[in-house]
Amino acid sequence: MTGETWYGVDDVCALIERFDIDHALPSWPVIRWISVILQLFHPQAVALIRARDERMKEWGGRKPDQNAFEDRELEITAALDISIDDQMAAVQAALAAKS
Repeated sequence: MTGETWYGVDDVCALIERFDIDHALPSWPVIRWISVILQLFHPQAVALIRARDERMKEWGGRKPDQNAFEDRELEITAALDISIDDQMAAVQAALAAKS
């Protein structure tokens, strides 16, 4: 946890939908890559945010006397392996099924 503002799953998912960096600095290729990767892995990003919130709820239930946001034992709230090749194959299969 970074000590910043916490946004719940619905708010974060709405932000993901509108995510767009529209400036060229410090590196336009990196900015474009981040934007495209977030679009490509949108379903996984949403799943991770949902898993994060569930993990925080579960952690708080196990340790009700401790603030989960301050608990240094909680380092990773959600993780998911991704593969660009697998995701592209899934997108292509979904597009083929529509046509």
